[in-house]
Amino acid sequence: MDPEFSMNDDDGVDSDSDGSLDPSKIFRQKSYTIMKEEDIRRRLEGEITEIATVLSVSRVAACTLLRRYNWSVTAVHEAWFADEEGVRKAVGLTEKPANSAGLPRDQSVSCLICFESYPLDKLEDRPD
Repeated sequence: MDPEFSMNDDDGVDSDSDGSLDPSKIFRQKSYTIMKEEDIRRRLEGEITEIATVLSVSRVAACTLLRRYNWSVTAVHEAWFADEEGVRKAVGLTEKPANSAGLPRDQSVSCLICFESYPLDKLEDRPD
């Protein structure tokens, strides 16, 4: 028998008695990328902007959706386009923006929780 090769060689890969490889035992290295904090922040901002733009929602709503779907833009898109109403209910988004009724922007509305009056333009999700 050749001393360099024997049937008992341990090459780190398990094989069945017939010599075939067992796919469940093959080692697969996971790929990853080490990112700096600024790179992560830039990437998240891009994802928030994409969701807000594509779905026509506020940045706050986009963040809520991304958190709900583990920061997966693809998962948000798939869920939203499959069942927008269900997704809105699941994350607590109102069906229509506050001013979708065409009310004048200087008009006030009453909060149904605290019964205070607020100007309509202060009820939208937007950065100050």
